[in-house]
Amino acid sequence: MNSKQIREMTPAEAEALSTVLASPALVKSVMQQTRNATYTAEKLGVSLRTVQRLCKAGKLGFKIGKQFYITDHEIANFTPPVMGRPQGSPNKA
Repeated sequence: MNSKQIREMTPAEAEALSTVLASPALVKSVMQQTRNATYTAEKLGVSLRTVQRLCKAGKLGFKIGKQFYITDHEIANFTPPVMGRPQGSPNKA
């Protein structure tokens, strides 16, 4: 996590994170319930780039170092974004 992400955490999130990081067994448990972006893209039927873009926008998963991790819960509850221009929007010609 970078310092910007830490400043955006709520106090409850920061407390939960410090609790998780204090226990190696809990860290292992959490990491066993996460998947990487490649696995997630295959499972959801979207491109790897789409998953990376959603992760970077903060809409899916979290980042540790250079790797994005997505929880099984997020994968199960994922709703694909609507692609293209909304119907009824004016053409800019």
